[in-house]
Amino acid sequence: MIQTLGYTVKMNDNLQGSLSRRFYREVTVEMRDEGYELLLDGCKAMTPGKRPLFLLARRRLAEVIAEEWRAQKEYIDPRLMPLTQMATRIIDHVTIKREAIIGELLSYAGSDLLCYRAAFPENLRRLQDELWDPVLAWVEDFLSISVRRVTGVMPIDAFPGSLDKLFNFLEELDDFDLCAFSDLVHLLGSVFLVLALFCHHLSSEAAWQAAYLDEDWQNEHWGIDEEARQLRAHRRFEMDRALFFLSTVSPPQGPDPR
Repeated sequence: MIQTLGYTVKMNDNLQGSLSRRFYREVTVEMRDEGYELLLDGCKAMTPGKRPLFLLARRRLAEVIAEEWRAQKEYIDPRLMPLTQMATRIIDHVTIKREAIIGELLSYAGSDLLCYRAAFPENLRRLQDELWDPVLAWVEDFLSISVRRVTGVMPIDAFPGSLDKLFNFLEELDDFDLCAFSDLVHLLGSVFLVLALFCHHLSSEAAWQAAYLDEDWQNEHWGIDEEARQLRAHRRFEMDRALFFLSTVSPPQGPDPR
């Protein structure tokens, strides 16, 4: 068993043969060109895409990632390096796909989870209104928009007006924050919930409860099988990893979209 981000991960006895042996002794962080770079025995640490592990002006993140590399034993186990994994994904993919990621998030917001309400049963609809309406009220004020609500699951355009303020918000995020934002949207199913979470309007627990309100209601009334339970646990682990990464990068800030 290994512990990472407070969760237990089962070791696979056959995994060791697929891991790389540790090939370095010393791990250091140096500032170069207004950013921090990870060095292994004085040489640049490289991402899988053969790019330097360069962390912009983020010394705290660089130091935590360095500790992940120092903690490796005989073999390098990526499962014990969650921040390294996210940083390399950002460097290899997010930096060259910013426009597509922002476009996807804007599209996601156009039919946000919080806009769709149950026709019945009445107690589920009341819970949705109770948890979701305050978030939408905050979103409407923050982005100066009017958000539509609909009963049922037929697709709607959540806010036919301008997306400029949401676009400006996302554009002001750097690659690291944008990656965390995008990951959280895919885990919670709502741009609006993540926006509120990112700007400290919601706690992580409140955002999680709001995102899985429908699923929790169904589980309470119909039960949950083991496969669904494991999937739920995995989603929570991924959410905690994204939040841990975000807190290590910097305290989440809400750029002014106006």
